[in-house]
Amino acid sequence: MRRYIGAGATHPNGGPKWRAPTTDSAAPGDDTVRRTGTLPLIRFGLFGTITARAGRRDVLVACLLQGAELLRQAPGCELYVVHTSPTEADVVHVMEVWRSRADHEASLAIPGMRELVSTARPLIAALADPVVTVPAGGKGIASP
Repeated sequence: MRRYIGAGATHPNGGPKWRAPTTDSAAPGDDTVRRTGTLPLIRFGLFGTITARAGRRDVLVACLLQGAELLRQAPGCELYVVHTSPTEADVVHVMEVWRSRADHEASLAIPGMRELVSTARPLIAALADPVVTVPAGGKGIASP
């Protein structure tokens, strides 16, 4: 479990600063740290909102779905779902669940992924700041 350091505190990459969990900050009843000397696995989740250039949403969705196919070979990718908005014609949402942040970052090394990103980039009018989450579980993803 990560703990937010406080309002206004930011990491050098622009995200919020997080403090690594300690034995005292582990989930109640979780004795992983005591038993193994390591912290419980912390998943990494993202909710992204992308605005496509006018009239280019479907082409962007096709690129993102092609990326989803490439991610089938990505270690640690548990979920990658592309959504369109029923009320905003150019908006696309992407929901991702990863075993770890490192697995997410390593996904750019998958053959063809950087080229696909280069193809998709000109289709994008705006990217909202992604919402970073710590997925706890649920239908569709494995239990931690």
